Amino acid sequence: MTNPSDQHQPIANIDGQPVQQQSESADSVDQPQNVDQQPAAQQSGAGDANQQQKTVADQVVAAKSTVTTPLPTPPGITSSQAAPQELLQRLNWGEPALTIIDVRSRSAFNDERIQGAVPFPMGQLPKAAEANLEYSRDIYIYGDSDDESAEAVERLRQAGYRHVALIQGGLSAWKSINGSTEGISASAAPVRA
Repeated sequence: MTNPSDQHQPIANIDGQPVQQQSESADSVDQPQNVDQQPAAQQSGAGDANQQQKTVADQVVAAKSTVTTPLPTPPGITSSQAAPQELLQRLNWGEPALTIIDVRSRSAFNDERIQGAVPFPMGQLPKAAEANLEYSRDIYIYGDSDDESAEAVERLRQAGYRHVALIQGGLSAWKSINGSTEGISASAAPVRA
């Protein structure tokens, strides 16, 4: 049962304008409202909203064009030998798209290594690399000597890796430029300034 006072109160839309109540006949329920039949004030409100959205979109596009200019990147590997400074520059830049491989023995690797290096002893090359690294990856290699490193570079190049370079001077050259190391000896050594 409905309250008679409810039937006489006007219904208001969001704008506070009274809305004409429709009779509850079957004809009025089945008829969809056409946007063109809305009052002109409501149609212009929709146009204003569309204009505001367009203005915001234009502002976003303008901001992107000034803010998102590409950042410069350091050069990649250009030869089969790299000075330790080249690797340090790339690491300081924060470039993660490279791998450092230590081809020394497991005990030498555990004792001290370039921070972030992975152990791939010579006997495991190139199979270990093929199972873990993409062929387009930049790879820096060091071993007990530059000759050992050069042999590792050659094995990887023959397997299809083209961006491979040995770190000239290996671990000792890396330490001479204050490159970060880790391992048993590195954790026991005093911190260098």
